[in-house]
Amino acid sequence: MLTSFSIWLFQASVAIILLAACYKLLLEKLTFFEWNRAYLLLGMLACLVIPVLPSPSFLTNLLFDTTAGETYLFDLPLKFNTTSVNTSTSNVTVASMDWQTWSVRLLATVYLMGVFYKIVGLLMSLAKLSKLKRNSILVDTSNDIQVFSQDKLPTFSFFKNIFLNEKTSLLNDWEMQQIMFHERIHIVQKHSYDVIFYEVATIVFWFNPCVYYLSKEIRQVHEYLVDHELNIDKSTSAGYGELLIKLATQSGKYSLVHTFSDSEIFHRITMLTKPQSNPMQKLKFLSVLPIMGSLIALSSFTTQPEASIQTTKLGKVQTNSDKTADLKIAKITWVGNTKYTSDELTKVLGIKVGDSYDSLHVADRLAKAHDNDVTSLYMNNGYLFFRAEPTTTVSDNEIALKIELYEGQKGRIGKVTVTGNKKVPEQKVLDLINIQPNELFNKLKIVQAMKNLEESGKFGLTNINIIPDYKSFEDGKEGLVNLQYDITEL
Repeated sequence: MLTSFSIWLFQASVAIILLAACYKLLLEKLTFFEWNRAYLLLGMLACLVIPVLPSPSFLTNLLFDTTAGETYLFDLPLKFNTTSVNTSTSNVTVASMDWQTWSVRLLATVYLMGVFYKIVGLLMSLAKLSKLKRNSILVDTSNDIQVFSQDKLPTFSFFKNIFLNEKTSLLNDWEMQQIMFHERIHIVQKHSYDVIFYEVATIVFWFNPCVYYLSKEIRQVHEYLVDHELNIDKSTSAGYGELLIKLATQSGKYSLVHTFSDSEIFHRITMLTKPQSNPMQKLKFLSVLPIMGSLIALSSFTTQPEASIQTTKLGKVQTNSDKTADLKIAKITWVGNTKYTSDELTKVLGIKVGDSYDSLHVADRLAKAHDNDVTSLYMNNGYLFFRAEPTTTVSDNEIALKIELYEGQKGRIGKVTVTGNKKVPEQKVLDLINIQPNELFNKLKIVQAMKNLEESGKFGLTNINIIPDYKSFEDGKEGLVNLQYDITEL
């Protein structure tokens, strides 16, 4: 039910929470403002990008332990080729998954409504700024920076535009100079780009409160950077603080802009008089490393292991039949087979050198035929973990077919249990199943057992759970496979 986007959304959200926690606990009160800005920007970017990158295969394999064969058990609700079994399985699947489908659709609808709401809010803010610019008076243009006068909002800057509140004309020359320097530094350091980046992040992750916290913090860091750039020291901090307080009475503000003063005045004044942090405290920025490591591990954990990805290669081959329909098979190579010889496997495959290549037909003969394909050959003789992966090489209008086999370990039947029987004694059900403990796992017998139950006229819906005892497969030995038949009596 999960899509690639929802998995990415989950991984990135977890990483953002870790990023915000580390910033709050370790970095928020440091005076390395440029470092803080880099942490907030690059950290957020890493949270968004790392889940998209391929996870290290060694870590994925370690987490899923593919060597034990357990990974491939996702294919184990066997695709038995009987009409009655397939029909029953389909009915059960629809009934059990219906509520999950509606839940996912509901969550997706709520998420998209939140995204739409945030996009509309952003567009409205941009539209108000555009309208304000049209209605403001242009008072100066220098170095590609336009200065406007307006009476709607406190003094602020946005990209290469400075909007002065008309009340600033009441300030003295020093105060006016500080305001102009302040807003120009915002523009030169391109702080508006940071704001837009975080606005986009809040659209995608509108449900995550940590994004709003980080967005607020980067705006605060912008103000610290500008205050620091103005070289406000203890001798001038009092007058600068009074200027901040004086302008705080101006009302109104857009979330996209940098105003000279805002509601965080106390923190800014505190930072003006705070001693510089010890350079050794820069080591705290290394906290980003375990965050990224955790994100990589999380990406690996939620990524299908290599074996599952390889299984899908067969599907890709199947879709390319139109491109290879005119090619003749020049060579068939089997790799990894120990139970049967290459000649025996080629005979079961039913495809020989010189035949036209058809990827759909190859797939059918490997795993989808009616109990006479290569997979059934193995699975009827104990190899429940068996899989076959075909690859092709085209040269000189011919195609070489290479089929790599992973036979895996043999399995023997452990316990055979029955659930759902109330009228028919368990032993009678087991007699119809006719599968004994310690005999080799046999797909054909499992199918036949389900037919026997259906043809007895006493049972309707029948499902089977194939449950390997993983511990018994350790050290490459034959292991035990438990069978559980879930039946519905008529």
